[in-house]
Amino acid sequence: MEFNVNKNCNVLTISLSGKLDAMSAPALEESISKQLSSVSEVIFDVKDLEYISSAGLRVVLKAKHTVDNTKVINANAEVFDIFEMTGFSEMMSVSKKYRELSVDGCEIIGKGYCGTVYRLSKDTIVKVYQPKMTLEDINRERDLARKAFVLGIPTAIPYDVVKVGENFGSVFELLEAETLQKRILNDMDHLDDYIAQYIKVLKTIHANQVKPGELYNKKATMLEYALSIKGQLDQRIGDKLVELINNIKDDNHLIHGDYHIKNIMIQNGEPFIIDMDTLSMGSPIFELGFMYSCYQAYQEIDRANGKEFFGIDQDVLDYIYKKSMDIYFEGKPKEYIEEIIKKARILSYTQLLDRFIKNNDHPEEIKLFKKEITELIDEVKDLNI
Repeated sequence: MEFNVNKNCNVLTISLSGKLDAMSAPALEESISKQLSSVSEVIFDVKDLEYISSAGLRVVLKAKHTVDNTKVINANAEVFDIFEMTGFSEMMSVSKKYRELSVDGCEIIGKGYCGTVYRLSKDTIVKVYQPKMTLEDINRERDLARKAFVLGIPTAIPYDVVKVGENFGSVFELLEAETLQKRILNDMDHLDDYIAQYIKVLKTIHANQVKPGELYNKKATMLEYALSIKGQLDQRIGDKLVELINNIKDDNHLIHGDYHIKNIMIQNGEPFIIDMDTLSMGSPIFELGFMYSCYQAYQEIDRANGKEFFGIDQDVLDYIYKKSMDIYFEGKPKEYIEEIIKKARILSYTQLLDRFIKNNDHPEEIKLFKKEITELIDEVKDLNI
């Protein structure tokens, strides 16, 4: 084994390579023992370490006992498993060494608030997360995908976390799959069939209920949005908006939260959802409000916005939303569906107003959406389905 010890201010970094076993552990312990008392942080960088024995683990444990802020970084899969099986990962921070990938020249097949999805090959795709997304956020999405899968929702579970430049990514295996958006683009003759398939999956999601507190509460989040924009509206309008959202019935039904045709993959004729970081619970009206944002609200100032995001003409997107609502509420009167769309619009404008006002952008949309909420607010008695 070889090791390099570097002290920078109050941080002691120990870089290891080879095998840390009974033969090499004493030399490492002797080298670092006298320096531990003068630092506040110890980092074992094990990116080139091939193996660590119980003797090597004892050196790490002694460092932890002396300096509480001791961590292990860049562990390969084998070394990480040793730290995990021996319980070290429960006592201290132990992070993996992530495989590095490049997406240069790869096709972009989806893009959302949290990241961009690239096709690596005909068999695999990678979701590259925005810099703001932490490893904790990514692990949470993986756990949500597993939870959804257990509930019978067709979703792909990532099998590997990688680094793409400075950002994290999740790799999925989807053999020769393509987005529903691309299917629609290439086969408009079967548009109604694709929309029916799209809504069938949505209703499968909404048919599930989870325990209270098990997922993010969409009502609580939406109420925060309403309180945030309340001061931007006429007082009566702002008060009524908060009241309407507060009076939405508490509901534990599953909600995807980012449900659109670029987040659905088709593999062997079967749909899979690939973006689960927004999974939450609440009334399905929140989902329908988000869908209105995707297919309608963003385009109300500039109808080219839909074409830019989906690659599909706005007339078709209008049809997709209207047909989706008709199928979702099959058997309900036309007037009932129109009433639901008004409710969805109010929630859509509320969420978008919060985002645009906080970001201090989209002034035309802000002006329009405030006007729309003001005109709609007295046309509904409540926001329930």
